[in-house]
Amino acid sequence: MLNNPLTFSINSGLISALEFNIDALTNGKVFFTFTGGNSDGLVTSSYTLDKNGNNFFNAFDGTFSSVKMTFTNGATVADVAQFRLNTAVAAVPEPATWALMLLGFASIGFTIRRRRDKVVRLSIA
Repeated sequence: MLNNPLTFSINSGLISALEFNIDALTNGKVFFTFTGGNSDGLVTSSYTLDKNGNNFFNAFDGTFSSVKMTFTNGATVADVAQFRLNTAVAAVPEPATWALMLLGFASIGFTIRRRRDKVVRLSIA
């Protein structure tokens, strides 16, 4: 039997998607509390747990560093199975994007260097 509440967390980075199955020994309810990321402080309403072992849950709308599961109404849990998570990764430009950006800067520099100020000379006769 697992401890109540049960917390899953990641040491570095953020979780962007989470899926799992809670295997309940007895019927009851569970609610989730998210910490970190843009889901910090979000607490869900309670969800029903059936002792049949098919209690699938997912969280994929936001980012967080940990999730706490709190079991109520007599729920006891044997295990959390089929646990899958995705971590949020910062976007990194592709090499082709970098190449085009550098080519653009080089073109601007070449244009500025080539441009010569036209000097107007005034002669009085």
